[in-house]
Amino acid sequence: MEMDKRKKTILTAVIEDYVITAEPVGSKRLVAEHNLDISSATVRHELAELEEMGFLEQPHPSSGRVPSDMGYRFYVDSLDFNNALSFDEKKSISLHYKELDYEVETIMKETSILLTTLTSYASLVFAPVLLNDKIKHLDLVLLSPALVLMVVITNAGSVAKKMVDLKKSCDAEQLGVYEKILNQKLVGINVKKIATTKLGRIAKIEDEQAIKLFICKISELLNRNERENIYYNGALNLLSHPEFESLEMIQKLLSTLEKSYQLLGLLSDISEEYQVVVKIGAENVDLDIEGCSLVASSYQADGETLGALGILGPTRMAYPRVISAVQNIAEKLGNVFESINKRG
Repeated sequence: MEMDKRKKTILTAVIEDYVITAEPVGSKRLVAEHNLDISSATVRHELAELEEMGFLEQPHPSSGRVPSDMGYRFYVDSLDFNNALSFDEKKSISLHYKELDYEVETIMKETSILLTTLTSYASLVFAPVLLNDKIKHLDLVLLSPALVLMVVITNAGSVAKKMVDLKKSCDAEQLGVYEKILNQKLVGINVKKIATTKLGRIAKIEDEQAIKLFICKISELLNRNERENIYYNGALNLLSHPEFESLEMIQKLLSTLEKSYQLLGLLSDISEEYQVVVKIGAENVDLDIEGCSLVASSYQADGETLGALGILGPTRMAYPRVISAVQNIAEKLGNVFESINKRG
């Protein structure tokens, strides 16, 4: 048996109906809803052959068919999803990014919200790793005599903040001196080289100790663990899908999202390629959750891969819309970071 045009049409109809209804699809519905111009008996025969080929499954002997992981894979690989988002939706995405400021944390949070809004599934966004950034500016804000808010801005637009306890009193004038020295020493320095920055001559020993403390805290702040660079949204959306009605499935889902850094590992195979990757059901061998698909893409600026973003949802997923949304937002996000680089 081979996948001829009629079988492909029927498989596509089964998948698209099942995505909408979450109910097994039978021959009568297919004939009535899709103008197949063939009899129910012929459709039943084709469904049986598609099941035998592994593209469909039958949950119960008297029920209709549902797609298998193999069926979804064929569907995703053989169709063109470029126009799944409307012109107005694509325009709205562009306008949304134009209205944002250039603080990376804001951009990441809004990206995760936008992905969820467009798809109604859970979204994950991995922010750019800061190790290749350079210090653009540093501000020190005195909150109390010994407590300072440190704000560090990189050339890529990342804004990082940290509270620093000086362990002794400091006035605004002295803090201004520290701020001036730190900017003189660190502006233009690569983040990963901060800890080894040579201070040169500093007149007062107590000033040198304070500057070393700030440099240590800056290095800790900017060399933070990758797990802290993950933003996700929309986990509760998944609970509205029948696949997640059982308590066990909910617990596995929440556990997977809490360990979202594991998903970063799953995206490692696309870190150097600008493409959308779709992992369906059992293809997600490293995830402790059944019946889920991951649609993800890296995003790039000026030819450099900065991070990745993705959608996690049931295998009964609206793939055309999700793939188009991920692809479009990855492209727009890359454009945002290219603009940030030009400003820096």
